[in-house]
Amino acid sequence: MKVSVVIPTYNRHEVLYRTLYSLFRQNDSNYEVIVCNDDDEDKYHLTEEVVNDFIAKGMPVKSYFTGKYKRGRGWSVETYPYNVGIRKATGDIIILNSGDVMSVTATIQQHRSIHTGKDNLAVFSTVHALTGAMQNNIDTYDWKNNPMSLLFPNSTYKMFTGEGISFTGIYRTEEAHTPYHFQMSILKKHLIEIHGFDEDYYGRMTCGDDDMADRLRRKGLVFQFVSSILAIHQYHGCPENISGTGGGSKHNPKVGSGFTLFHDIRSKQNIVRNANHEWGEFPRNMEKLPDMSGPV
Repeated sequence: MKVSVVIPTYNRHEVLYRTLYSLFRQNDSNYEVIVCNDDDEDKYHLTEEVVNDFIAKGMPVKSYFTGKYKRGRGWSVETYPYNVGIRKATGDIIILNSGDVMSVTATIQQHRSIHTGKDNLAVFSTVHALTGAMQNNIDTYDWKNNPMSLLFPNSTYKMFTGEGISFTGIYRTEEAHTPYHFQMSILKKHLIEIHGFDEDYYGRMTCGDDDMADRLRRKGLVFQFVSSILAIHQYHGCPENISGTGGGSKHNPKVGSGFTLFHDIRSKQNIVRNANHEWGEFPRNMEKLPDMSGPV
């Protein structure tokens, strides 16, 4: 089964380099990597240089510049880039891999092996976190040859891995498991059937995770955490790291005409925005999906 690794990224080319390197070193024989470059226009070329470096190394990686279709106030969240990657993917299995998540073990082969012969799984890696000090001094660790050197005791706690409790507090049908988009895999056909992420969730990703998890459960999928698949979430200054425990805010602000908490909108509704399972307003339907390669 071919695996497509979909990676959204925003203005973090050095972080992306480590993410791609951790996949490249696995030397798998049947996979592709799709980078959804959501950079600001003045940073676009830095990410493209990283991608081109790995293309020159022989890595099967493509890049699409989603940043020129960004909305909101300069804040980038992965709902739209992920949906572009899902629809551009040619693999049977899609690994949703945040741009700052490095693979420690043989991620591609491990996810493929678990899905083989099964049709109803959403598979989660065990994601560890880095501290700010480790990130600032990451090159003192042998991360290229030994990414395990970046792990430390209880580092999974920050990512709530394996404990599966939602920190948005919105969907109570079942507790939504997080991390969701950090590194998880699912058959492409399931993601296509539910039309991916709801793109009206932006500003904070975690509500979009809960929403998608709820739709996948209603479709009958089973969530499976795998302790042997190890990944590392590199530290960065986004809100989920500010509190030190994975949740700078309990609710997801909707960026638009002012800030509206999704909790206020949805907490009293037992529905999801994509009740009719339609693709979001962004991106448009597949026939109108623009060519996102190349600069603006």
